[in-house]
Amino acid sequence: MKDLILIRHAKSSWEEAGVSDRERPLNKRGLKDASIIGAALRERGVQPEVMIVSLAVRAWTTAELIADELEYPRGELIQESSIYAAGLGALMDVIQNIDEEVETACMIGHNPGFEDLANSLIPGMLVERMPTCGVVRLRLKSDTWGAAGVGDGELVEFFSPKTL
Repeated sequence: MKDLILIRHAKSSWEEAGVSDRERPLNKRGLKDASIIGAALRERGVQPEVMIVSLAVRAWTTAELIADELEYPRGELIQESSIYAAGLGALMDVIQNIDEEVETACMIGHNPGFEDLANSLIPGMLVERMPTCGVVRLRLKSDTWGAAGVGDGELVEFFSPKTL
């Protein structure tokens, strides 16, 4: 079975006028929350073999801070442009193209795509609002990433900085 961790980026800042959506940085709370989530994953023994990240600055910074807590090399983070503003189909494509040798993968991106993906993968799951830095850990029923599809996941855990 394959394990997938979906993480919405941490809280971003809207303070800098003229900054594009892709370039928005994390705010103070976001910086703190990303480290909290990384520590929570480490405490749970979670060690992704691959971390696939949106190209948005807020997602990338979230990934770096989580990677630091997990002692995952920043240089091995994979930037995937198709995650930014992605819908369900594009996100499913990313999952289905993960190297089959990988057992545990982490994706860091955005809503509403990540909410839709979690609700699609996990039967009966209803994530109405995935909070910033929210984490959905799931286990796929299939043995291959390529076979991942609607209803193929089982919820392992759903948490956020506020619930820790």
